[in-house]
Amino acid sequence: MRLKKLYPDADLPRFFVKSKSENELVIIYQSNKHLESFAHGLIMGCAKHFNKNVDVSYEKISDEPYQVEFRIVES
Repeated sequence: MRLKKLYPDADLPRFFVKSKSENELVIIYQSNKHLESFAHGLIMGCAKHFNKNVDVSYEKISDEPYQVEFRIVES
C-alpha cells in the first residue's frame, strides 16, 4: 500500500464484510477518525456511478474500537 510507504504511522480506516446476499450488504467500518458520514457519501457515490438504487443505513456499534455497521440494500 503506497500510503503506508509514504506515511508509516497513517491510521487508515478498515472495512469488514459482515454478511452479503443477493440484494443486501452489511459492512463494518472501523476508524478512530469517526468519518462514517464520509464513508456513507462514498457508498452513495459508488451506487450512483454504477446506476444502482440503494438504501443505506448505519449505526455505531462499538466505541473501542470505534465501529459503525452499514447496511446497504438494493431497492
